[in-house]
Amino acid sequence: TVQQQLMERDVLIATLKDNLKRAQQVMMAQADKHRRDVQFEVGEQVLVKLQP
Repeated sequence: TVQQQLMERDVLIATLKDNLKRAQQVMMAQADKHRRDVQFEVGEQVLVKLQP
């Protein structure tokens, strides 16, 4: 029935959202592994990379 199809669609959408959130968390964790906290003092010379 139409009601059953709508319920199945809602379950599918919820599952997709959960999977997307989980994938984003994994990507963030991987990116954070390579991050480092760098602090600069006034007067230091630094190289600024504007494009990847």
